[in-house]
Amino acid sequence: MVLFLAAVDNGGVTVFLCAKCGTELTPRLTALPAVPEMPEGRDEKTRRAPATVPRGHYAVESGCCGPTGTDGLNRACACGARVATLAADCFGPYELHLDPVRVYPFDQ
Repeated sequence: MVLFLAAVDNGGVTVFLCAKCGTELTPRLTALPAVPEMPEGRDEKTRRAPATVPRGHYAVESGCCGPTGTDGLNRACACGARVATLAADCFGPYELHLDPVRVYPFDQ
């Protein structure tokens, strides 16, 4: 399972916390029912592909491949625990993928 950061309101919000120390890793987020299709085109200024998940939302995708990104976990909590992979290559969307083993949701 891969968590995608970055629009359906499920009536609640979720904050993801570091499984090691409990530090808040995200702002308050609203769940989407699925990962949206990747939008067409690129940002004219940055030339990056747009994110698939709108700001302030998250989606869960089940899969056997694990987090995307060639270097694996490359983002850490303030406590030093590696918790996420930033996918930011020029061929795909600019997204942060939280590792579901290293973070946990807290519904507020």
